[in-house]
Amino acid sequence: MSVSNSQEYRWSPDAKFIKRSDGNAVAVNFATGAKLIFGREEGDAVSSFSGLTFPFALDDDLPDALQTTLVNGGFLIPDDEFENRERMIREAVREAAEESSGLIIMPTEKCNFRCTYCYESFAKGRMRPERVEALSAAIHSRIQKARSFSLGFFGGEPLLCSDIILRLCQEALQECRRKGIFFGASMSTNASLLTPSLFDELIGVGLVFFQVTLDGDRELHDRQRVTVKGKGTFDGIVENLKAMAATSHDFTVALRCNVHFEDSERVLALFDADELDFVRHDPRFIIDVHYIWQSDRQTLTESSKEGCLSGLQTGLDKYVLNAELSRRGLSTVGYDDVPGILGNACYAGKKNWFIVGADLNLYKCTVVFDNPKNKVGHIDGAGNLVVDEGLNRLWTGSNTATDSGCASCYLRVPCGGLACPLTRFTAGSKGCLELRDAGNLKNWAERLSVPAAGLPDAAATH
Repeated sequence: MSVSNSQEYRWSPDAKFIKRSDGNAVAVNFATGAKLIFGREEGDAVSSFSGLTFPFALDDDLPDALQTTLVNGGFLIPDDEFENRERMIREAVREAAEESSGLIIMPTEKCNFRCTYCYESFAKGRMRPERVEALSAAIHSRIQKARSFSLGFFGGEPLLCSDIILRLCQEALQECRRKGIFFGASMSTNASLLTPSLFDELIGVGLVFFQVTLDGDRELHDRQRVTVKGKGTFDGIVENLKAMAATSHDFTVALRCNVHFEDSERVLALFDADELDFVRHDPRFIIDVHYIWQSDRQTLTESSKEGCLSGLQTGLDKYVLNAELSRRGLSTVGYDDVPGILGNACYAGKKNWFIVGADLNLYKCTVVFDNPKNKVGHIDGAGNLVVDEGLNRLWTGSNTATDSGCASCYLRVPCGGLACPLTRFTAGSKGCLELRDAGNLKNWAERLSVPAAGLPDAAATH
């Protein structure tokens, strides 16, 4: 794309320019996903107009190569194209929030583990046969109206009801193929029951994303994640993961590590150990580190400091840990990647996403089942979703279309104002993403691995 110094530009509201302690600077566009690193001279030049909210002309001495790079990455927007681009972004975010559809199903609330930090009550058992039939009808009906459709499975331990999962995924996969739309399926599982034969069956019905938890090395994991009878679970999980890695299947496992701050180094010990050597340099396994937050439900719903986006992972902690994991040949969640459209939005904020309990009640959030505002409807015997739209809107109505602050935020595309709808009506505050905090943004930028902007000293300092 050619550029002209007679052209006036706007700095993209989705872009941030961050100076680093090494003298370089980073520019990230959270709408296009573009990332650039600048040497000191180019960084000083870009900083003179980054963040301006009015049309401006570029200095004649700004190198053409740098102008082209900034325009192609969406950092600089020609002023006469700006309003049209804004309309396109607003529409894209709206469509992503309203037109995707999915159900997160709890075939049982029972679990064969008793993790020390778990907030579940394990109250309801296996979904009854007549309810499975109604749910099957509901899935078929939802697919007819969807542009894409997803199923998720949660618990309890969902694989206690693997037959229900296999049936529902098979039916949904076939119907989505018939309609020619995308189908995706995922599962949060402790993996103790994820045997090689069952794994093959799940892959065959389109369930290709798994979240599995390992909480550090064997000693730490077996202290936090035990069976109902109090026995350790580390070895059985690792054995099943190793069998998955030995296949040629295309799948993703997010290995979630729930750790207390003081145990962070135990995560590194886990991935330094020989037991998980098979994970290194296998991009199908992604490490997802979370610091353990308060799981008491009353505290969670009353305190602005708690929730899915709790601030317990502050400062450098998470970013240093991810950098160390990356150096060990491991892929990590949210370290170098810039999320796509609504990539950081919670499913609870999406109009056509619901959690289905074993009793066919409909919920929005998996964290606060005891909150009466979380129950937004039910599936009737004929497979119809009966939704209280007022309660549903409580979760979905605050977004970039209705909140001017969210609409002007540089994270509006990956977040959409929907990062954590829960805090809006329980604490009166926005559940903003970590990178909304200037300190976290700088710490993240310090460790980004990004391409140079294309100029000699930018490349030399990278």
